[in-house]
Amino acid sequence: MNTIHIDLPTNAIAGSVHAELLLYPNLGANVAHAMKAVLERPYGCAEQTISAAYASLLYLELATAARSESPEKDKAQGFLQLGNDRLLGYFNSGGGLTYWGGNDTTGDAALTAYGVEFLTEAEPFVSVDRSRIAGAIQWLLTQQSADGSWRPRHGAISARETLYIANALRTASDAKDFSSFAPADLLARVKQAITRAIAYAATSVLALHDPYSNALRVLLAVRTGDPTALARARAELTTNVERGKGGAHWEFDGYSPFYGWGVGGRLETTSLALAALQAAGDKADERPGHRTRVKGTSASCASTASRVCN
Repeated sequence: MNTIHIDLPTNAIAGSVHAELLLYPNLGANVAHAMKAVLERPYGCAEQTISAAYASLLYLELATAARSESPEKDKAQGFLQLGNDRLLGYFNSGGGLTYWGGNDTTGDAALTAYGVEFLTEAEPFVSVDRSRIAGAIQWLLTQQSADGSWRPRHGAISARETLYIANALRTASDAKDFSSFAPADLLARVKQAITRAIAYAATSVLALHDPYSNALRVLLAVRTGDPTALARARAELTTNVERGKGGAHWEFDGYSPFYGWGVGGRLETTSLALAALQAAGDKADERPGHRTRVKGTSASCASTASRVCN
């Protein structure tokens, strides 16, 4: 039997101290319990709306995989539907997503890609207007520069944002029923846009050893079936991991496509790297006498490229 000793202040008010012990049979149960705590009603700008609703989507995916029923599942279903409904008010007339809707008619490329990714993943759980997905994809294609990059609404062009958008386009076009609601030539145009985006990112010296960019490269290489690109980006990721007594993580400089930085950016990068390595078939670091435990991340963060966790 293990004993836990807790030091309490000598002047603590009698009856004011309470404790709760939670025992989890496995990591999945721990994750499920933690996710219940982050279920919330979608609110704010388009990015906040998607991020809040994404937590509900993740919970529904987890509950469905576990074949579990709970009051939280109904709560998550309601929040996801509300997020989907709110998001409709943020599209501009051209199909791009704006941050605020209404008088804000300027679409943002990364935000639109985030919306495409979210709506594609949410489709099995709520009634999604798939014409919105097709329209947003077409808007993104018109916004791609001649060199293959996408220009953010604020800040400088980066390989990170360009690769993120390319991944979102690939996620949508990989949907099994994509051809049923997309124009006949859209799939070919998406593939061309992704090829141009990858070519642009290859010219970025800053992205060469950037874990965030390389995680996105791994995901794209897995999806496009490019073993050479996969091996190169995967080697960069595994080489640049930072190990310490508390676990392992990937460092992050600058800003993510949604302006994450500092600790949040590091968490986002680490989660994205885990998702990429998992997609590439890496289960764990199993070198003799060493096994990596990644600090500050969970399976739910890794599986969604981490915007919810940022």
